[in-house]
Amino acid sequence: MSQKKISVDDKRSFRTIRETCNSVFDCDPPIRKGYFQPKTLKQKPGNYWAWFPHLDKVVDPGWINEMTPDGTLITETFEDEAKVRRVGAVEKDQKHITFVERNGRYKFAGVFEFERRNGNSLVWKRTSTEFP
Repeated sequence: MSQKKISVDDKRSFRTIRETCNSVFDCDPPIRKGYFQPKTLKQKPGNYWAWFPHLDKVVDPGWINEMTPDGTLITETFEDEAKVRRVGAVEKDQKHITFVERNGRYKFAGVFEFERRNGNSLVWKRTSTEFP
């Protein structure tokens, strides 16, 4: 199965993470996960992962995600520096196919890659406005 092309200019949005995964990746997501590698991408080159960050609100105690108004950067800020090191070490070589929640629906925001660590924050930069 191949992934369906999607662009930040698309008008499409999705009600749930499950609907997004079925529509874009032809697979179901793991239960209650906002970050995972879809089964259909595991054997493909590029180390792509699906990411559904909640923006501008506390995700877990001590953790918040923010996106710049132009949509080109997402910053994850952690209260716990050990978590910053752990997440940064694991994810820095991954490409995140990113869908942000707005008005109760998920919309494609682009493909993001690790840019830098900034204190207790990880900064992700949009490197593509389409996938695949």
